[in-house]
Amino acid sequence: WCAMYDTMGTYGILSVAATTNTNNNVDEVGDLPTTCPSDYLIAVTMTNTNDLRAGSGYGPVNIDLGAPGQAVTLTVPTNDYTSTSGTSFASPCVAGGVALAYSTPCPGFINYVKHDPSGAAMAMKNYVLSNVDPITALGSEVLSGGRLNVNNTINAILSDCDASTCVPPYNMHCTTLTDSVAHISWDGFAANYLFYISKAGEPLVEIPVFGSTDLIIDTLTPCTNYRVYIKAVCTGPDTSDFSYALNFKTDGCCDNPGLFLESASENTLSIGWNSILYATQYDIRFRKEGETSWTEMTDVTSPVDAASLEPCTYYEFQIHTVCTDSTHGYSNSQLFLTKGCGACTEADYCAISGGNDNLEWVDSIGVNGYLNGTGANGGWYVSEMIISALTPGESYDLQLTPGYATANYTETFSVWIDFDQNGTFDATEKIVNEITTDATTIETISIPGTAAIGVTKLRVGMCYDCSPSECQSATFSGEYEDYCVYIGPQTGIEENESGIVIYPNPVTDQLFIKSTSAIKSVRIFSQDGKLIIERKGDINDLNTSYLSNGIYIISIETETDHLVRKFLKH
Repeated sequence: WCAMYDTMGTYGILSVAATTNTNNNVDEVGDLPTTCPSDYLIAVTMTNTNDLRAGSGYGPVNIDLGAPGQAVTLTVPTNDYTSTSGTSFASPCVAGGVALAYSTPCPGFINYVKHDPSGAAMAMKNYVLSNVDPITALGSEVLSGGRLNVNNTINAILSDCDASTCVPPYNMHCTTLTDSVAHISWDGFAANYLFYISKAGEPLVEIPVFGSTDLIIDTLTPCTNYRVYIKAVCTGPDTSDFSYALNFKTDGCCDNPGLFLESASENTLSIGWNSILYATQYDIRFRKEGETSWTEMTDVTSPVDAASLEPCTYYEFQIHTVCTDSTHGYSNSQLFLTKGCGACTEADYCAISGGNDNLEWVDSIGVNGYLNGTGANGGWYVSEMIISALTPGESYDLQLTPGYATANYTETFSVWIDFDQNGTFDATEKIVNEITTDATTIETISIPGTAAIGVTKLRVGMCYDCSPSECQSATFSGEYEDYCVYIGPQTGIEENESGIVIYPNPVTDQLFIKSTSAIKSVRIFSQDGKLIIERKGDINDLNTSYLSNGIYIISIETETDHLVRKFLKH
């Protein structure tokens, strides 16, 4: 959340945030987002007509200033007025002040904003905080020690601005750039300009430009760095200072292009790339993730097909561009995944829309020893996690728990599993049919013996005062959740008297271990016997997210036994 403000700030966006409406020192008790440590965030508390903080949050480290927020007059429907209070009204006051200050008629500041948006945003924040009205009561409560004064902010910008100065051009950019041609445009306040260009550190060359704010140069050298400055020619002999520099590089370099996926099947990957201007040949090489030897394809064109691959497996691809006068080595690797990982992630299931989880939501689901709590997720939660392995012909307990913001309501649950893995939920795939409850319920579900083997989708629908449909689109109060489940043989694993259980199997990220006796060590081997993971002590879970897809062997030593089992990493 906090990093978002830094990201926006790099593009010149200042964010203004309201602190809590409770009388708390947020430096001590915390508050979001006003305690975010972003330089591009202005945190606001509210003041009343006496310039006193109106019972809202404070903190001389995190809260920047106060602004009017108590008994603010607002328009309302029916052509009338009302008044209301809160920091949510003080912060828009500051945001509006910032917006108005950005319109200050100062060409120099406009130039700064266009060239360096993030630097100008920091300058604007400083103008706002340095020009508040000092308020004694706020002196120890907010960073600036005062209350917003938009007039002071704008006057400070104007006082730093010399309106009579010959202002440099701004907003310079290349509208067209090839190996030998650059079309450069800019904005400014003059009629005529002096254009300066330098090639790769050589001296500047001056080119007069009359009555225009653009210039086409068609004598450039391919794959070369250039730097451009521009001066405005003002009344009389005056010229502006140099503009900020515009740097660019012409096309024609023998670079390796980025790769992208054109199409995929269980056994093929079609990989494409955009052409390089001076390329005479492209070579591609690929290998299964984790292997050492490459398969090479020389002098190929985009797209290229890699065949005889394994299903649901990541492959590394690299490209090598050959040019007449220069050749680079192979590019960095890019990973691409073959199909065959199951319908859950590859089929085009219908979307859910219209959910409202303000009052109720699917709080958790549990099946076959796995329990997952998610809370409210905006009306539709989609996970690619394989939460359980289910055997055709077997029955399991499915636990469903609703969550509530205030009071408990009677909810209706329906659950589907796409047994035939065709990307749709039909009537025979509805395993829970409109069960009503206001608390946790446990339903028995049966997996048909004819269910297709593989990874498929499980969908849970919950709504208040409605009947959940498999493709809900009408507005409803409640939430849906989608998960993946593996249907098929359990990879040769049999439970025994030791009471050891590993789940889920297949596993995506986290492998859990339960044992009736204390675990002493856990080791994971590849199928060829290579030790990959070793943990000692009473281990309850292992991170398997970095393992390649495939079958692994897990060795579990307890105080009473030593067992070896297989599991599938998906």
